[in-house]
Amino acid sequence: MLSHMSLNGWVSIMVKSVAGSTENLDDDPEITVMKRFERHYTKSGHEPIPSARLLDCFHHTGPKGTHNYLVMELLGPSLSHILQCYQWWGQTFQPDTLLRASYLSNSNVTFTCKNLVENDEDLLYVIGEPVTVEYSHNEAWSLELPKHLVILTYWPGW
Repeated sequence: MLSHMSLNGWVSIMVKSVAGSTENLDDDPEITVMKRFERHYTKSGHEPIPSARLLDCFHHTGPKGTHNYLVMELLGPSLSHILQCYQWWGQTFQPDTLLRASYLSNSNVTFTCKNLVENDEDLLYVIGEPVTVEYSHNEAWSLELPKHLVILTYWPGW
């Protein structure tokens, strides 16, 4: 999660492994799908777009090889906003709480919060299970895509 100067907001950055990266960014399956979603929903006029938008992508060569980087909209509140809420409540946000709630993969990229959190033990309870729908089209589902379609993130308490 980083602050993006030109967007005046927070973004999420995904660093793909060297093995999962492609020489040409347009050959990356995740980039291709995210661009396809963007085109589809831009043409349809559907608001809001029901997925994180791909804002940018680029290569970076590190000590282990070249990685694909995806810059996306941030899903949910920023960590600094959560910390401010805890401070306002007079509570301490424990680092292990973040570690328990921060694992991201294609099958768990979205979560919802419907209540204010009393303490960090309640955070995982409040986040709850995402509302998902199984894919049911007659065409085969690509293995690179999530197993479920997930409802748009909404944070009424934050």
